[in-house]
Amino acid sequence: MPVGVDFLTTATEIEFTTTDYSSSGNVYIGGDIISYTGKTSTEITGVTGIDIKHNGGEKVYQLYPLPA
Repeated sequence: MPVGVDFLTTATEIEFTTTDYSSSGNVYIGGDIISYTGKTSTEITGVTGIDIKHNGGEKVYQLYPLPA
């Protein structure tokens, strides 16, 4: 699923369709592993770990923890 709009390193929400994403966790976007603590149907919230500016249209990948 691609990001809906550009966002900066200070963003606390990232807009995209989150239907198939966990209610909290980590995503990979354009070289950043970004953590989030919540979501709505249109964005992830409580975002931290953004190191660079991102552009709308970048692909979002859900990251899953490896089993112990």
